[in-house]
Amino acid sequence: MSDFDTLLKHLESLETRDRPVANVIADLDAFHRDHAADLPPRLVHFLERRSYGKAVAFLRGEKENMPPGGCSGH
Repeated sequence: MSDFDTLLKHLESLETRDRPVANVIADLDAFHRDHAADLPPRLVHFLERRSYGKAVAFLRGEKENMPPGGCSGH
């Protein structure tokens, strides 16, 4: 499993609520801390600001489905 697959799996856990949210966020924080230097800057930006919906859209290549907000330009 690639780093992106691992990250997407954590993010999807927030959508499905199959794990406690606090545990998922702790995993996302640890992932960000351990991999930030190797991730695309825009993805790092989303993770730092906990814009998880935007991170999911970015990883899925769904820029047209990017949730609105300050950093999406909408």
